[in-house]
Amino acid sequence: SAWSGPITIADASVRVGAQVGASLTISGPIGDGGNNLGIIYRPQDASASVIVTGANTYTGATSIVGGPVSATTLNSVVGGTASSS
Repeated sequence: SAWSGPITIADASVRVGAQVGASLTISGPIGDGGNNLGIIYRPQDASASVIVTGANTYTGATSIVGGPVSATTLNSVVGGTASSS
């Protein structure tokens, strides 16, 4: 699956993920309107993946829970702090 075009985070608990065996590519920029909101990337397991390719501008934390997440450019995950579990 793929999401393109700009995405605006409007809540502090936004989660984006992929189901078992699937992948999701997000090519549009992800922003938060300057509200310091973050995002949780949550691939369901190691067979799922989320690929982030946009020049993102959100300023909150980035968390990764579950399976793999790939960023194709250094500015795909910006601001805040990154953590994984």
